Amino acid sequence: MRITDHADEKAVDDELSYEEIYFSVMHGEVIEDYPTDKPYASCLILGRNFSDEPIHSVWAYNPQNLWAVLITVYRPDPKRWVGWKGEGEEMKPFENCPVCGGELENRQVEKLLRGGVNTLSLKVSAEVCLHCGERLFSEDVVKSFEEIRAKLRKQEFDRFTSLGQSFTVDKNWPNKAIQPSV
Repeated sequence: MRITDHADEKAVDDELSYEEIYFSVMHGEVIEDYPTDKPYASCLILGRNFSDEPIHSVWAYNPQNLWAVLITVYRPDPKRWVGWKGEGEEMKPFENCPVCGGELENRQVEKLLRGGVNTLSLKVSAEVCLHCGERLFSEDVVKSFEEIRAKLRKQEFDRFTSLGQSFTVDKNWPNKAIQPSV
């Protein structure tokens, strides 16, 4: 199994743990099939977390080697979804990017993780699409992301090395005449 960078960010945005995502998939059901998605067919799964809240997740599947990739995950909007129903080398899970079909290459990448007001830079292995840039992370790597984010939120820095300070730009900089458009 692999998880796209996009899915990892969406899980963080919606405050979804991978434990509850996996639970929702194992106890959920396919509510839409996308058999013509390229390069791999995919589907939308509706499941529920431990608190019985609905979770949507889109998964692509490589039938040649039985690998799956989490493309995206989110909490569905109740206004839009009615009637919820409830020993050798590692096998390469995908020959092509499940998002765009581009060629994948194993690389070391930098991932920025946020927990509360704290940020950590981490180098990890990922399969990177040479066309669209999407990064696929293994399940073990994503689990370490969750652990690190939790430590950052709790300000438990004992296993981290400080690289300096982080800053944000004041919203009025460089001057008050420059305001973002609304």
